Amino acid sequence: MELQLHAKGYFVMYTIIKASVIVAATAMLSGCLTSPFYGQVFSSRSDEVSFQLWTTDSSQDITLECAKASAHGGRWSGGDYQPLTTITPSSDPHYDYHGGDSVIYQASTKVVIPSSCWRYYNYPGKDDYITVVRITQGSHGDDSIYTFDKEGLGCLGQWVGKTGLFSWFGKGCEKRYINTGEPIRTVFLKAES
Repeated sequence: MELQLHAKGYFVMYTIIKASVIVAATAMLSGCLTSPFYGQVFSSRSDEVSFQLWTTDSSQDITLECAKASAHGGRWSGGDYQPLTTITPSSDPHYDYHGGDSVIYQASTKVVIPSSCWRYYNYPGKDDYITVVRITQGSHGDDSIYTFDKEGLGCLGQWVGKTGLFSWFGKGCEKRYINTGEPIRTVFLKAES
């Protein structure tokens, strides 16, 4: 089964992504977001956005909040985060392919991001609307969910396929700040209209 990431023909194998994120359990993380990817461009602000998350904790809800974004992906100084939706993870576990104890749970939803979370920005040669979504899970706080750009999703599949192990963490797959190297825990999105 394939998971379409709504990125103009960009597909990632569902099973590889599922296998790739299981390593989150061994790294003591809560989880990661595999859709949408960081920097994804949508046709319109009224498009429905599919959120696909994987977590090691099925007992706590996942909260999505949105805000107007700065040009480089952070929260714009003139906007606060506002509630977008809450997702309850599935209670059906997904086990790693080696029969180990690593278990992850899927959480997904589709939502239209409200206009109050979008900001018009005039990039050189291209006009876009921009928003940022923060993902948190219960008591895990702001540091619980990792995000990926398009290349990072490919990295997930590459490392699992290359090693046969769930070893994406620490390989540079997750989206990170250029200046600090710290993981980015939000997802920056654009819309053409």
